[in-house]
Amino acid sequence: MCIRDRMRRYCEMVCGTTLVRGESDLNIELEKLTALVRADRRKEVGVLTVSAGIGRRVGGARWVSCKSAKDRTSMLCTLEAVEACFEDKELGIEPSGRLVQSLRCGVRLDNCLLNMGKRAYAFNRMQVATFPTELQPPEGTYGQGGRS
Repeated sequence: MCIRDRMRRYCEMVCGTTLVRGESDLNIELEKLTALVRADRRKEVGVLTVSAGIGRRVGGARWVSCKSAKDRTSMLCTLEAVEACFEDKELGIEPSGRLVQSLRCGVRLDNCLLNMGKRAYAFNRMQVATFPTELQPPEGTYGQGGRS
């Protein structure tokens, strides 16, 4: 069963209808998700972000967490928060990597301070080098170079 059929079945089961807000846009997003999954690329961030957008469209929710629920989670949460803002046309926010980096240098580092007693992500340079670009923390916010 393809992703689109599963989504229709979900909507019928949960919402009692096959109609989904912005259904033609949803079909485009489902096709995009299908292509990303079939591409079978290692660490394809698009699978996570596109599926999150689809979930929001159908009134669903999902949770992302890593083992310690802080560093990797922070990278994905900030990316998804900014993408959700872009989807809300009334906010008038334009896409910008600067906004993601601002969140990663501010609120999320405050979480690190509260959780770990240090205002830095627990990544080292080698780990960061393996991350997809969209999930890399700003320079100077991790490892030995982290801000204390």
